[in-house]
Amino acid sequence: MKTRFMLSWSLVLILSSAAVSSYGQSVDTRRHVEVSATAKIVAEADIASWQLRIRGEAPALAKASASLDESAQALVQRLKEAGVPADALRLSGIASGRHFEENGRERVFKGYFAERSAAVELKDLGKRQVLETALLADDRVEIVQVTLRSTRHEELRRESLLAAGAAAKAQAAALALEAGAEVSRVWEI
Repeated sequence: MKTRFMLSWSLVLILSSAAVSSYGQSVDTRRHVEVSATAKIVAEADIASWQLRIRGEAPALAKASASLDESAQALVQRLKEAGVPADALRLSGIASGRHFEENGRERVFKGYFAERSAAVELKDLGKRQVLETALLADDRVEIVQVTLRSTRHEELRRESLLAAGAAAKAQAAALALEAGAEVSRVWEI
């Protein structure tokens, strides 16, 4: 399954008819036009990243930590069984604290939590459904965010920035022509 994503850049150009002799000199605000343009590049995504939160909760911190460890080990095993490469999963350190629930205006102490963040990066998007099934098999694992991108990300970023610049310059030229002026110095900010 091919998935598409969009890369978008906005660019603001300041066009002035006043001459500027050195870098860093301010723009003559009486004789300039600001334009902005956006360029969008649509590309096939070939890498997906899942940001996860694994959390254990219990009345005692030791039990919350044990629940977290059990869930993390089970996740590693499920990913292995799903054919996901071992190096695709990265686990963070463990954070812990007290767990409260809101009961009206009152905070009620429910116990302790222990949690880890994790990231899974998959280069074979054909395994996406199998991976998400493995991730969601445990209620203690939450998918926080899924990001799609391309191995051509930097190239696409440059293309979209150049396209935004060209669109802004064309817009500025049209405004200058309409006003009977000329486009001189261009500053990108």
